[in-house]
Amino acid sequence: MSESETPAAWHLMGAYLNQDWSDDFEDEWAAVDAFVAESPSIAPLLPAEIDSVLASVTSEGGLEAWITEQGASYRPVPGATYRAFLETVSERVRRATLHG
Repeated sequence: MSESETPAAWHLMGAYLNQDWSDDFEDEWAAVDAFVAESPSIAPLLPAEIDSVLASVTSEGGLEAWITEQGASYRPVPGATYRAFLETVSERVRRATLHG
């Protein structure tokens, strides 16, 4: 998916979860929270973008490829999955943008 199709995901992945994210943030959740706080105009779009990707991309390899294509250098901790990570990001951003 292109930047025009998933602008919020591109921004989160490329600006907050890029190759330097672990230098800039305590953990991936701090990066996600910073995205929400600093990108109020596009953050509310992210849950629907992620939900759409999760509905159409069923394999872990496909999700890894999608995350990488969006500009991220994030890798889940051992035992975790890209799907679980994206589901958690979607829910976290949904809650934050609804309850702002």
